[in-house]
Amino acid sequence: MKTDLMVKIVRLKVILIKTFLYYIKRGIAKERIIKVLKKHPEGLILTEMSNLTEMSKITMVKYLHELIGEGKIRQRKIGSAKMCYLK
Repeated sequence: MKTDLMVKIVRLKVILIKTFLYYIKRGIAKERIIKVLKKHPEGLILTEMSNLTEMSKITMVKYLHELIGEGKIRQRKIGSAKMCYLK
């Protein structure tokens, strides 16, 4: 009985640590995107941003959409490319 409780506590701690690390990683990724866009006020297309942030395009777009939703970044389409700017 006591061991079952200890196992549950350890599992809960692991879940909390993973959750904490996820939010830290997410914040760091968003800051990298913002930092790159600060250096390029003329705006960047997604491929350039992906290269400069050293993130995969899929990961970078995920965080980019969060930043757009937060109102920190704006995006406009130029032909087939999407150009991103800081607000």
